[in-house]
Amino acid sequence: MRQIIEQTKTLEEAVRFLFNVEMDDQRALILEEQSMSGEVATTYDQIGSQARSATYQRITQDFIQRTQYRHGTILEVGCGSGLLTFALAEHTKDIVRGIDISPDMLTIAFKNLLSISPDNVRLARVDVAELPEYIKDVEYIVCRNALHRFKNPQQALKNMYKSLETKGKIYIRDLRRDADWKTIVKRIGEERWKHPALVRDYIGAMAGMFTIDELASTLNDLGFDFSISAGEYLGTKETGEGMKEFASEVEYVCVIRK
Repeated sequence: MRQIIEQTKTLEEAVRFLFNVEMDDQRALILEEQSMSGEVATTYDQIGSQARSATYQRITQDFIQRTQYRHGTILEVGCGSGLLTFALAEHTKDIVRGIDISPDMLTIAFKNLLSISPDNVRLARVDVAELPEYIKDVEYIVCRNALHRFKNPQQALKNMYKSLETKGKIYIRDLRRDADWKTIVKRIGEERWKHPALVRDYIGAMAGMFTIDELASTLNDLGFDFSISAGEYLGTKETGEGMKEFASEVEYVCVIRK
């Protein structure tokens, strides 16, 4: 698999090889599940725990810088195994909630929580479609590498916005489908290459990513006040520690203000 993927010239080629699907230069929701499960969930958490601890701290600092966070409740939508949730919780005494739709991911998150034991973290299995019923008037929402997985991202954005208190902010960080393909392939990293199911999930997820223009168009249609920029980390530098994320090259950051 690796040799073939590394020889492809576009995302469309890789998707055709792995999924036998034609993308036609459009977003394609290829992955059936909205969140990781089974082997993919377990392996993703293992790699995250071992190689991405510095990344989660960088994302936390970037969130603080871009939203001017000082205090207030935080909700992470699509929290997975909770690693970013816990990093956020280290920087506040207020409640940090993490929600995900995957039972497997949440099982891992609860195990991780036992080993870390921050007393301001709350985890729950919640579908983003039911978000306004779960929580209202949250001050900050974080959604990292999850928007592309939702079956209806427009409705997910509406629900996140509805759950915000007045003057609340949503911080979204995700990959760009139109980023340089060779850089996207480099981002797979040696650890992920060892697990074909995880590589397949990564490529399938890339097919559902927004371009900056697509997301901006969606947010304009929704009438939101927002800003989007390249994904460089503010408040800290990307170093050689952990996995190379190529954040400034392949990611975007969006802050929505209510």
